[in-house]
Amino acid sequence: MVRDHRGSLAVVVAAALLMAGVAAAVVIWHNRLPDPATADRDGLFRWLVTCDLSQEPPETQLTLARRLEEEFRDGLDCRSTAASLTDEQRTRLWSNVLVLLKPWFFDKVEQYSALAAAERQAYIDRFLASVASWQGVEAFCPPQERTSTESGKSGSLIAILLDSVKQWEAAAASPQKEQLSEFLAAVKSRYVQRLFFAPQA
Repeated sequence: MVRDHRGSLAVVVAAALLMAGVAAAVVIWHNRLPDPATADRDGLFRWLVTCDLSQEPPETQLTLARRLEEEFRDGLDCRSTAASLTDEQRTRLWSNVLVLLKPWFFDKVEQYSALAAAERQAYIDRFLASVASWQGVEAFCPPQERTSTESGKSGSLIAILLDSVKQWEAAAASPQKEQLSEFLAAVKSRYVQRLFFAPQA
């Protein structure tokens, strides 16, 4: 009888040690991730494909959002990059991109609101160029999350961003709500202006 109890105790202890080892390995792996502010492209993608960024602090989310914007601006072949990932990694990366949209967008709103009036149009132009550089990012979207409509834009990152912005604006409190509305109005106005007054080929 004593032997049975000792055997059961040994199993419990072994299980506890195994769980502690797994937990320690996860912590060590996470701690080995590079500083997101200085990580190269490979390091950045390690963050995007291994972590649930919704659980990261806002500061980390914002830093990663800014870094991701830099990668898109520098030129990122989304299709070939997506082809090199497993389905699980692509799903995680796409989910994390959606998480980063909010801190990235609100950061843009805050920067715009802090600018002098004479600097704002140039800032909006840079914002529109940044959004345009995301072209092709839908290559990371899992097939089961893709939908199609007559416009062909449903499920695109831009469509998701526009839908999300409406929700953020509705939920925002003053003065953030006013800043958000002012920024959106400026973006729409400048977009239309550029569309109608662009040089004709």
